Amino acid sequence: MSHWIESLFTGLLPEATIAAAVADYPAYRDVDLAELGLESLATMQIAIRMTELFNYEIDYEAFTIGALQTLGGIERQLGLALTEV
Repeated sequence: MSHWIESLFTGLLPEATIAAAVADYPAYRDVDLAELGLESLATMQIAIRMTELFNYEIDYEAFTIGALQTLGGIERQLGLALTEV
């Protein structure tokens, strides 16, 4: 089974970047995803994938795209521990 980072970012970030983030999550947790190569429009794709893959329900009144700027922010939104899905 793939790691949640792989599930969300395959096709949106280079494979080497995804592998590095999975292998050393603490080093990548707070890095802005734009610095890793994620295009700004891809952030909305991440939100869509979160709803499809993890049954995440977006609270449109409280949701800000800024919450998805880092892996740590995404993890907090999903409520995931550092485990594989």
